Amino acid sequence: MELVGINEYLATKRAKSTKDTLSTILKDFIRFTTSCEKGQENEISLIWLKSQPDLDLFSVLRNYVNYLNEEGNKGHLAPMTVHKRFSSVVNWLNWNGIYIENRETIVLQSALPRKIMVGSDACITRETIQTIIHHADIQMKALILVLCSSGMRINEALSLKYADFADKKISDIEIPRQQMKAGVAHRYYFSAEALQAISEYLKIRDNIRRRGAVRTKNMGQKYSNDTLFGMTATTAGRKFIRIQQAAGVYEYDPEGKQAKITFHSFRKWMESVAKLHQPENIVNAIVGHDEGLSQNYRRYTADQLRDAYKKIEPYLCIEAPADYAELQGETQNSLKLQQETTATLAAKMLSMEQELKELRAIIKASE
Repeated sequence: MELVGINEYLATKRAKSTKDTLSTILKDFIRFTTSCEKGQENEISLIWLKSQPDLDLFSVLRNYVNYLNEEGNKGHLAPMTVHKRFSSVVNWLNWNGIYIENRETIVLQSALPRKIMVGSDACITRETIQTIIHHADIQMKALILVLCSSGMRINEALSLKYADFADKKISDIEIPRQQMKAGVAHRYYFSAEALQAISEYLKIRDNIRRRGAVRTKNMGQKYSNDTLFGMTATTAGRKFIRIQQAAGVYEYDPEGKQAKITFHSFRKWMESVAKLHQPENIVNAIVGHDEGLSQNYRRYTADQLRDAYKKIEPYLCIEAPADYAELQGETQNSLKLQQETTATLAAKMLSMEQELKELRAIIKASE
């Protein structure tokens, strides 16, 4: 079997974020194990793999685990990150046909820290989101309202294509499986409020695009013009932090090493609000949450999900008055009552017409 170094291994991965993460992990492992210089990791990784039959792999991995634990104790690595780094290295070794025995795996895994989330995120409210978008430019406002109304992940929202929205009136869109975290195509729904924000943004998108093209050209980077928002996740993240700081809601979590309000906070908010008004399984289907085997037994049509989303939508509107959702609910109930009353009256009128016909027939017969 031909051994695969770091670069060749990264080429087998689809997502850029996955490649970047694995590159950091594997290069760090090779530098720790071989004490090589930065920039030599790929070449040294192949040499190290070829020398494996003569090395005590268990001792190497045990030393690596101890190193990760030390970094964790210093606060440089979170427990989940330690597990991620260890499993990524083991997967790379397995890809090259290099395995350790089960009993050795058990010993190594027992030395890893407990899997816990050390970071803490803020519990945002509708009022928090209103404050944030009040300080956002038109581009970021549209992005935030898309996230709040659809429950999209940030990378999914940034992958939306401009051609799907230009001069078109849409209320939902299907994200191809290549751009989904779970690798399964999914259809997201948007509120009318979010679509209006997109419409306003599209009026000045060309100007923003031109400025972005100049900046990226000056930085020697390649500019992409086919996406709706025309931003990378890094650029969007930096802008989002500046917006939070201007709004006075920015908080940094030193343990999680990130802001307490992230783009993912909007997905959590949307899902939490939606589950107050629709069954959990329906909402999971709307936001694309994997429920394991349940997806093989629960199948909702697009119309069923669209109708369910329409019932949730009023509660996901950010800029509407506080009682908008309740008023919408009352309006829906009033319309339903009027429809029922109208149907009842129509049935009574048909019945009366039939009775009149019968009476006329009797009178005519008696004459």
